[in-house]
Amino acid sequence: MDRAFMVGEKLYFRPFEVEDITLQYMDWINDREVIAGMDRHFPVTLQQQIDYKQSEIDDPGSVLFAVCEKVTEGQAKDKLIGSAKLVIDWIHRHGTESIFIGDKACWGKGYGTEMVSLLMKYAFLHLNLDKVYSGVRGDHIGSQKKNEKAGYRKIGIKKDMLWSNGKWVDAIEYCITRKEFEHEN
Repeated sequence: MDRAFMVGEKLYFRPFEVEDITLQYMDWINDREVIAGMDRHFPVTLQQQIDYKQSEIDDPGSVLFAVCEKVTEGQAKDKLIGSAKLVIDWIHRHGTESIFIGDKACWGKGYGTEMVSLLMKYAFLHLNLDKVYSGVRGDHIGSQKKNEKAGYRKIGIKKDMLWSNGKWVDAIEYCITRKEFEHEN
């Protein structure tokens, strides 16, 4: 586990580096199926992605992790499967998380829930935050299930907030407090 920062059962977080933006990563970022849960509408060039990720890395108000799958049978080394980010409001002691699983072979394995759980542990136990928020698209059922399984409560729906594939889609807001997290864990 190279440079592991937070370790889960099947995954670990390490610092995200610009070198993580490989051609495979760019294929993920420009795959409409992979980015279906994101509010993205335009293709991204390698330089645009490098500039964007560098700005996230440099931002003192956010933490960006590379998410790696631990070595399994027949695998030579740990494998980058996506990224996880926590945007932090230091004054009000809350954060907003976002995760990205680019490797489709890793979908449906519970990795999204594990990623969110690791972000929650980091937010509550290491950064002393009081709340963590997550926003998902109303048409992205997998993200909704992941949030509910991770312990989030639905706190609101913004009706017809997002334009997607020729129709309006709701935006759903979730939250978990430190007390709720401690009760569940």
